[in-house]
Amino acid sequence: GALVPDVTLLRLLVVFTILQTPWMASSAVSTATNHHRIYATAYFVSTVIGVTLATLLIGRLGMSAVPLGLTIGEALCCYHFVIRATCRLIHEPYAPFAVRLWSGLCVLGALVMTAGWLVHHMIPGPVLVRWVAMGLITLVVSAAGAWLFWLSRQDRVLVVPNLRPLFGMMNAKV
Repeated sequence: GALVPDVTLLRLLVVFTILQTPWMASSAVSTATNHHRIYATAYFVSTVIGVTLATLLIGRLGMSAVPLGLTIGEALCCYHFVIRATCRLIHEPYAPFAVRLWSGLCVLGALVMTAGWLVHHMIPGPVLVRWVAMGLITLVVSAAGAWLFWLSRQDRVLVVPNLRPLFGMMNAKV
């Protein structure tokens, strides 16, 4: 009587969400400043392409065709154009930013996935214990990896003053 999860579908949905995050976060700038024409056009066209591909592939791939089709549509229309438009808007050189963004995402993704896999296979005990351990360890790995590999020296200089009140508040409560 229980539903059997489609592991491939769930993994593709996670990949879809991860790959969607950079350009969606970038689109917030253009939307907030009322410069959202490129974002709106790219998102619309990517959705049309994604739904069309999902419809064409669903017979062969099942429900996995949905995140796969939508990911391909977004890759063709959004990953480059939306982020480039935001970089132009904030006067950030696009090419170095894009290289840092996507290479950082790949490095962090590999680190976090490896840490999660190791936790899953090395920590015995109840599922809840492994979930908590996996959550904490992947959080630490992703934060440390972002700090070391993703953030530039300038980014870290900007972030540190904003973290001090948080750590000060945590010390006051302890």
